[in-house]
Amino acid sequence: MRNNGFFGRGFVYGLKLQKATSPVMREAISFHDENLLVLGVIAFLVGGCIVLLWQTKFNSLDFVDYKWLEVGWTLLPVFVLIGLALPSLELLYYMDSPSSVTPFATLKAIGRQWYWSYEIRAFTNDKVESITYDSYMLPEGQENETDGDLAGFRLLEVDNPIFLPRGEYIRLLVTGGDVIHSFCIPTLGVKVDAVPGRLNQIYFFPLNLGSFYGQCSELCGANHRFMPIKLEVIPTNIFLKFFN
Repeated sequence: MRNNGFFGRGFVYGLKLQKATSPVMREAISFHDENLLVLGVIAFLVGGCIVLLWQTKFNSLDFVDYKWLEVGWTLLPVFVLIGLALPSLELLYYMDSPSSVTPFATLKAIGRQWYWSYEIRAFTNDKVESITYDSYMLPEGQENETDGDLAGFRLLEVDNPIFLPRGEYIRLLVTGGDVIHSFCIPTLGVKVDAVPGRLNQIYFFPLNLGSFYGQCSELCGANHRFMPIKLEVIPTNIFLKFFN
């Protein structure tokens, strides 16, 4: 069950961000594109001014007595920064844990040297049930065996992926079992530090079915690059069967 629009198929030569599969990541990509447009306009205007001054060689232009011009090029950057800061603060607030949402399931991820331990909890059959397991990266050369005729991704395929339902709020709890790790799935807009003795919390909402990948984003040791994360987003009715 692979999302064909993800990881190498959703963008060309890595020039674009990965395809979003959560509302938070969609907003983050939109914010990035809007800021990129603003930065392009600023670069064009500043470059144009430099070319203009170079062509005139500063002879025919005298800015000494243009007080309003000085006020203008001082205030304009201030307004630009405010225009960038307000949407940024709104997005940060949007990314924060929604206190009014009751999660459908809870995923607890524990970073270890060098693999992940997961615990998935869900309320089924009028009681809370949980599944606990470890997830290791598949040895190189075995990744193609995971999806039949679909080639797996080197250093990203695991023996036991995460499985979560589509279209439901998920609470993610992250901590470290030994040193500091970082739980990161770019398409979900999720990046949470796994700190020993501390439990960090975030919510996310998977929108698409398929397989989504991430890695530990903290330099946690010699085998840091061997801590991949694979998430399988499946229909809710199939997800509940794992607890029966």
